[in-house]
This record gives sequence, structure tokens and C-alpha cells, in this order.
Amino acid sequence: MKSESTVARPVEAPPEGALAPSQPAVLLHERLHFSVPFVPPASNRIRALHEWRMEENDSPILRYLYRHVRPRRHLEFGTWEGRGTLDCLQECDAAVWSINLRHGETNEQGRWAYDAWLDDYATPRHDHAPHADHAHDDADYAHDEALRFVGCLPHSASLATRTARNGRTVVRTDAMGAIGRLVHEAGLGHRLCQIYCDSRQWDATSLPDGFFDSVLIDGGHSAEVVASDTRHSLRLVHSGGLILWHDYCPDAEAQAGCPSIRGVLDAMSQLAPTIRRYCADWFWIEPSWLLVGVRNDRTFDIRAAEVG
Repeated sequence: MKSESTVARPVEAPPEGALAPSQPAVLLHERLHFSVPFVPPASNRIRALHEWRMEENDSPILRYLYRHVRPRRHLEFGTWEGRGTLDCLQECDAAVWSINLRHGETNEQGRWAYDAWLDDYATPRHDHAPHADHAHDDADYAHDEALRFVGCLPHSASLATRTARNGRTVVRTDAMGAIGRLVHEAGLGHRLCQIYCDSRQWDATSLPDGFFDSVLIDGGHSAEVVASDTRHSLRLVHSGGLILWHDYCPDAEAQAGCPSIRGVLDAMSQLAPTIRRYCADWFWIEPSWLLVGVRNDRTFDIRAAEVG
């Protein structure tokens, strides 16, 4: 099916104190020239932004975008268990490339950033934050526990695990076989190319400029990583294609409670002049944790950008 046009208006000046202008979610079709408006779920109308959940609140927006843009090739920085990847795969015929750390992320305290009790893992949980009640707290860990791998998922993937002080097994949900597991369980693994590396070290030189129709940046959330992923995206997304940043939200209360938002905002602040130069439009979807860029036809030289 042919995609709808994403020809955008010239980049407008953002409101004072904001990095990018905002666009009401219910009027996305006007800005992106889609024929059908977005109808938000009821929770999007009543939930405060600091309580926002990707799988419940941002997922419908992403599905709407993929349904109308209909990318053929989609790039994803950060997959976790694959819920966001399914948003794309189930709404269009795209093949998806995803980039993830093979051994998962660690938080500022050096602990696993995403984990769950292994005996609960058969019942998927899709929180977009580490499980506060799980055993990643220092007091709950058995010290000097060696990393182990076990086969326990329906597709017999290996999982990174360790044992907590209470004897229960903890699984690292953003590492090893857990990455993209929902995609494989849905039988869509044949459309997913999984790349395991630090995205700052990803060698994409074999891919031509404008190779991808869309990209979702939702991997490492430090300013350095987000900036690197953004530079890759500016080169690899073609004119008229979409660049989507997750964990962007100008709401002060959301920022106060979420370090990932602060990292994305820092990166966007640093790169704002570059993004405005290489995007025909750039705006925050209100309300959401999503920032959208529509690529223009200027050629982006990533080598010069990295040196600069």
C-alpha cells in the first residue's frame, strides 16, 4: 500500500522556552497531510504526562504514524522486549533493523536497568521503567553471583539471570534472548534484523544515504548516545521520512521524575540548530513523549558533524 504524503510545513519558531513547537495529537493529520485524524484512547485525554506509559499512551500514536507513513525499511535504536517494534511490524509491511546492547543497560548505580522475577516472566509486563519491586536493589542481590544463561522462553532463547538473596531468580529483560522476544513470539522474527552493539560504535557505512523511511530513537538516553543516534538518523532517513524521538517531554513534572527525558532534552538542546537545518519540520506531539522530525532534502555529512 502506498504511503500518504508527509510533506511538511517550513520549520516554525518554537514557543519561548521550548525547543520545538507543539502539535495537538488530534491534529496530526493536518500537519502531516494524512487523510484520517488520530483518535486518542481515553487515557491520553486524562492521564498526566508524568504518569505516561509508552505501551498504553504512545503506542497508539506510533501505530497511527506507521499505518499512514507505511515505511518499507524502519530503523529502531532500542528494542527492549519488542513492544514498540510490533507497533511498526503489525501496522505495515516494513522490515525493521534494531540496534541494542547485547548485555543490556545499567543504571547510574551500576545495577541492571531492566529486570523481572524469572517465575513471573511468562506473564509479560510492559512497564517502560525498571520494576521498582523487583530484585535490582542492592540489598536484594546475592553478592558475587555469576551470570548464568537459561532457556525458558517459548522460542528457547537464552536469558541473562542472577539469583537474589531470597533465592528467586532475576532475569535481565533487555539483554540476550529477551531483546525483541515479543516479536519472535508473534511469529514476526523473519522481518527483524537485530544488531548487537553500542550504537555509538555502529558501522553503518555500507548503508547508503536515505536508506530508511523512518527511525525511532529510544535506546540509550544519555545526551551523548541520543546525539549519536540522531546523527546516524539524519544521514540514513530519506527526504520526507520520519525521525521519531521517544522520551521527549517538555512537562516539568515528567522531567523531574525521569532521567531519560532529561538526557533527550539535553541532546535536543545541543542539536537543535542542526535538526532545524536538516528537517523540513520538527515538533512535539501534545500530549505525548514523542518528538517528530520530517527530513528535508539536504545531504547530511555525518563525518563532518562528528568532527564539528
